[in-house]
Amino acid sequence: MPRSRTETSGTCRPIVDATMAASLDWRMQAACRAKEPELFFPTSTSGPALRQVEAAKAVCHQCPVCAQCLDWAIGSGIDDGVWGGMTETERRSLARSRKHV
Repeated sequence: MPRSRTETSGTCRPIVDATMAASLDWRMQAACRAKEPELFFPTSTSGPALRQVEAAKAVCHQCPVCAQCLDWAIGSGIDDGVWGGMTETERRSLARSRKHV
């Protein structure tokens, strides 16, 4: 929860900077909010897990904030799961290519 500060009027207001507010806004619009979280965290990289990854990516590809999710996952160094329509391996590869640009 954001900290509060006392204003000169004696009332408390949350301290929320624009970056924090923007980071919270996109998550409220995410298509995955209505899905079981387990869908986005397959336990392996073969067999039935591949179908699970494809199902998770299908949700991401319909999501209005997929790009923000991907940027957040890469910027935060998230290692596990499908975020922004990409697996861990795909995100690592994209992050490496972004560093070389």
